[in-house]
Amino acid sequence: MTEKTYKVSEITREKLINAAGELFSVQGTENVGVREITNLADCKENAISYHFGGKEALVDAVWNKALERFEKIDFINYVNQNKKLLESKEGQKKLITTIIKKFYNIFYENDLETPWINRFLLKGAFCESGLKHLKDSVAKSFTFALLEIYQIITKSNDDKKAQNWVICICAPLALIAPNMDILDKGFLPKKVDKSAYKQLCKEVTKYALFSIGLI
Repeated sequence: MTEKTYKVSEITREKLINAAGELFSVQGTENVGVREITNLADCKENAISYHFGGKEALVDAVWNKALERFEKIDFINYVNQNKKLLESKEGQKKLITTIIKKFYNIFYENDLETPWINRFLLKGAFCESGLKHLKDSVAKSFTFALLEIYQIITKSNDDKKAQNWVICICAPLALIAPNMDILDKGFLPKKVDKSAYKQLCKEVTKYALFSIGLI
């Protein structure tokens, strides 16, 4: 394969992943046919078989793209590297604030560059295969990092309270982020900018700090 042919192949793969992601984010992975994907990607009907070997592998490729920003940040490792911050109240506030900001920024970048990803992630949370992908990626990093912080700061072994704390941090973003591009098309005069995420992040961080006695 020449360099030019390789580049064309990669462009086609990316077109198929984005077309599939767009359709999956609305209809779910089970309800989208191969022809729908290739039509949206403006590719030949056999393109999915040629580039991925079939629809199942394409679904995996869509998940890999949707989760790639999460996998670039190891939240657990970040906490371990900054454990010293947990020795003071100001340090605890700084650590929690930074982690939440990093997490929210992932969704902002998704919305800015690939809006279907946030919708796809939310839809995926309501099916068994999607939950597995999310648990293997997001839960094992961001969620576990927050649970560890909660237990260290509160000195509590109450798993339910810790889990509720994490859910309340994630829930507003999970509900709003997938709809940002819809709001943009239907109600807002221009593309949603970072201020929407900044404000949401600020309010959620305030809750997170207040609920464990840091403010």
